[in-house]
Amino acid sequence: MDSRFEAKLLPTEEAEAEIGFDTKGDPILVELLEEACFLDYQKLKGVRIEHQSFLTSLDRQKKTILEHTARQLEQAEFGALYPEDRENNPVTKMIEPEGEGFVVRDLRNKGSQTFITRGMAIEAARWNSFQNVGFELGRHGANTLRKIIRARAIQDISELRNKEMAIIMIDTTPRSLAGSFGSKLRTIGSNIKDKDPGDAAEDIVASWIRILCEDGLLPFSFKQADVIDDVRYHTDYICTVPRENIPPIHRKDDVEFERHAVDFTLRQRVDALATKAFDSQKTISRQEERPSEDVIHKAHVISYNFPHKVDRCVQNYDSWKQGTWRGPEMSLDSTSRQRIMELFLQKICPYLDIHQTAALVRKMQAAYKGMYKS
Repeated sequence: MDSRFEAKLLPTEEAEAEIGFDTKGDPILVELLEEACFLDYQKLKGVRIEHQSFLTSLDRQKKTILEHTARQLEQAEFGALYPEDRENNPVTKMIEPEGEGFVVRDLRNKGSQTFITRGMAIEAARWNSFQNVGFELGRHGANTLRKIIRARAIQDISELRNKEMAIIMIDTTPRSLAGSFGSKLRTIGSNIKDKDPGDAAEDIVASWIRILCEDGLLPFSFKQADVIDDVRYHTDYICTVPRENIPPIHRKDDVEFERHAVDFTLRQRVDALATKAFDSQKTISRQEERPSEDVIHKAHVISYNFPHKVDRCVQNYDSWKQGTWRGPEMSLDSTSRQRIMELFLQKICPYLDIHQTAALVRKMQAAYKGMYKS
């Protein structure tokens, strides 16, 4: 997050008092409150009046999400969750434990069921409405259900926060950057089918990598960058490798993790000099204005050109999702799933040799056997 934007935020305790919301110490609600980025309007300088009124409406929406999530978390204490208004929103999909994963039963089509992993279930929550979905995961599945609820709330709040960031940056940055933030503002929260191929591809790739991380098949954590990182630093993703996953010979004595910035592109050829400049500029600029725990240690360009056009992947996902509980990664073919995983391993974990990478790929293929169409 840009330090100039960060300076305009209310501290967590003050935000609770300002909006009249009590997290009751629930770690998910505390995380969501911090993610929501409530503003200190006394520090908000240079933002047009009409934009300030829109920002206050975003704050109200964020509070609504927090309140709704708190009710869901309370209901999910014993591993079950249903639509709030079941009379008008009857359950049409039921998600239940099955082996080490889950089964999604389509109650409108008797006998229709889909098997998914924990990572797939959590990722699907980002992209699907809970309106007609029921969860019966049992007490042992209560923590997973909390993660599912968190994923949906994080997605919604992140979209509102990114809109907020974009509006502030439009009014407080040079015209050249303001135009880029304006373009991003028009796409934040859009349906994936309405995004341009580059943005849609970023979402599809992010969906797949998040699943691999959640299912323990990649040795790092992953998140999509915010709109400021995207525009100012050309960063689409941030991957963090914990110290224990780095071989001793490659560890630095003074860091507990390595944080990597990734610029994803559909271009087939990326100039080596441009990649080197991207790496140097990003590392230096981050260190100048960010606290040490948020420094980017390495930066990379990952280039992958989908064998099938991105718009075809999006169309496939848009039609398939009607009858299941899945994320946009389901539109990738087996070749793309494997190649994208290999590219991230090569860039983020270059110390893995070809045999270690191949072993992780085989583990991935076994974990998702029969869960994808190709």
